[in-house]
Amino acid sequence: MITLNLKTSGGARCNYVVALVYALHHNNNDQAKAQDFVKSLYANVEVLDAGARGAIHTFAKRGIVYVLIDWENEALLAGKELSKDRFEIIIPSKSILAESTAAVVDKVVDKRGTRYVATSYLKYLYTQEGCRPSPQKTTTAHT
Repeated sequence: MITLNLKTSGGARCNYVVALVYALHHNNNDQAKAQDFVKSLYANVEVLDAGARGAIHTFAKRGIVYVLIDWENEALLAGKELSKDRFEIIIPSKSILAESTAAVVDKVVDKRGTRYVATSYLKYLYTQEGCRPSPQKTTTAHT
């Protein structure tokens, strides 16, 4: 199995928290059982990749592990870039919504003279044209 490294990836923290919450939910909030579940899950991890893109590369292109825990969009991207029949994408029936943030950093744009471009781009991201709809889910979900 491969997942993201807790020391280098924000996504890894989400993976860890989701696994812990899942285990708590399925073990009547028993902390010890939940921690045991997470430990057993991570005991099967052969590769802790630095980030989401690296993990999908290790999984899909190098093929050194059989299971990947990563962002849905990374798996869908890999499915587009590679043959879709090389792996199955399983999207859980319950998940979390993780939205990336975007900001104009005053110190940086003022130093580089890019305030207008950065602000325009940020405004564009929140227009109808800039917001791309979620990809069509063509895979089956398992719990």
